[in-house]
Amino acid sequence: MELGKPEHREAAANLVAAARSLCQVSKQVNTEEINQQLIDLFGPDAPEVQAANQPEAFPVLEENWPAIQLFLQCQTQWNYLSGMTIAKTGLNYQAVETVMRLCYADEDPADLFKRVQAIENEVLKAERG
Repeated sequence: MELGKPEHREAAANLVAAARSLCQVSKQVNTEEINQQLIDLFGPDAPEVQAANQPEAFPVLEENWPAIQLFLQCQTQWNYLSGMTIAKTGLNYQAVETVMRLCYADEDPADLFKRVQAIENEVLKAERG
């Protein structure tokens, strides 16, 4: 699938939105103080306390699900550039290819890789601000 083609806009937009949602989950604020306030007000088992500790669900299109799963499986495979600050430069594509080969043999590898790159790009943009 060519993510830039008009007929694939919905899938591409969903991948971008899913990647942004993943970034929001990974950038959650330390909620200990807020959680303690909620516990003090409502008790530890109150739905408000439980809801505060759950990330918002994001609907992912079925055709994007393998790419989301593959991306999540490769979260420990970031390349970093070190200097005055340490920054992610992208995923280790050899590791992505290995996971793709072992776990996603039924998927079109070129299409799956393009989708993972779209997610990777959004994550890098979000982290760089």
